[in-house]
Amino acid sequence: MMDPSDAPRTRLVEAFRLAREPIAFRELCERAVPPETRLLVLDLDRTLHLGRNMGELLGWEISAYRGYGPEYLTELEPRRRAGRMYVEWRRPRAALRYLWSSFWVWGPPGLFYLLWCKIAAKVDVLRRRSYLRFGPEPVQAVQRVPQYVLFRQMASLPEEIVRELARRVWERYRADLIVEREDLEWLRRRCPGIRIVLSTASPRQVAETASAALGIDEVIGSSLHRINGGRAKLQELRARYPELGAPGVITVGMSDTGYGEDHCWTEAFTRLVDVNSSSGFPPIVSASSPLRAIDSAQILTHAEKDARAGGQAWLDPRRGRLGAAGEREFHGPELEVLLAPLRAAVDRLARELDVRQRQLGEAVERARARCAAVDDALETAALALAAHGPSPDLLGALEERRSAELQLARYARPVSEVAFALARTLERSRELLEQRVAAG
Repeated sequence: MMDPSDAPRTRLVEAFRLAREPIAFRELCERAVPPETRLLVLDLDRTLHLGRNMGELLGWEISAYRGYGPEYLTELEPRRRAGRMYVEWRRPRAALRYLWSSFWVWGPPGLFYLLWCKIAAKVDVLRRRSYLRFGPEPVQAVQRVPQYVLFRQMASLPEEIVRELARRVWERYRADLIVEREDLEWLRRRCPGIRIVLSTASPRQVAETASAALGIDEVIGSSLHRINGGRAKLQELRARYPELGAPGVITVGMSDTGYGEDHCWTEAFTRLVDVNSSSGFPPIVSASSPLRAIDSAQILTHAEKDARAGGQAWLDPRRGRLGAAGEREFHGPELEVLLAPLRAAVDRLARELDVRQRQLGEAVERARARCAAVDDALETAALALAAHGPSPDLLGALEERRSAELQLARYARPVSEVAFALARTLERSRELLEQRVAAG
């Protein structure tokens, strides 16, 4: 009899399809969302729009509101174009006030995010350092810094103003949308009984704006005391939707999974789709995963579809080489041949990760318990914020949360070292398939 500890920790998905030529959302659904699907979960940022983070754009909009004032900002709206910043030199004093305020609010967290997320994603030495400094989920830890700044900015304005600014941002970027309300209505007719959910790390107000525009059934967004990102997002989905993991139930997740933040979705869904992604889902999953198939696609935006309707084969220049033609589907036997060495390496690293997690279990659990306790204090401070405005208690709770995160990262360094190696090996399995498609 085989020792359970010797059993394979991983397996390959049964099918992996990679399409490099952009297609319409409905065509993607015909390929990747079976009529029997009961749950479709959509990410928001850079998923529903090509390359746009709605939460981040709301933050910049709040700075513009403060710099130019509500009346003039409303007057400017018809002339506004896409972009984080808008400098109106016909009001030089207001423009300088806006630039100065934006720099002090967003400069430090923006540079922090640039270094530890965007640059680290391209430089292995720095990325490894991010795992050691911030823990096994460095992207979520780094994202918390600008997210907390955003929530403090939102808290300084009345709720109705925040929602109005979120609506303006949504309308301004309609050309970048990859899915329309009519598309989801069509999908409901195609998949009777499907439930469509939006789950995002962006603020709840942003998620609800998207839901109202697209007719989404349910939304899960972030609040000051609970950031809905990484594994926390998956835990909330599992708590709300028993369909995830239920035998025989088809569930589909769609995300750009930027910087790998939604890669843990491979543990819960039966089908996954990464859209307009530069860091898509890997084809090697845990042995217990229900995942059967992965689709990877570039999805046409509203503007690109309009251009094609007018007879122009135009693609957004931000796509760069991603717009090149090429499509291929890989199945079990071929995946086994191509990825056997990498799968063996992933298996070995998964075992090592389990060993180190058991060795550090008690210390890490204590640190996690401290984080949970701080989150409770942060929720209390957030409720007080809604009633009475900013207070020293809120700032103290945020600092304590940051301190607890760093303590957890220190305890978890032996685990983080292996987590980094595991993440890079999984990425190489994906890169190998992309190279095959690019080569023809």
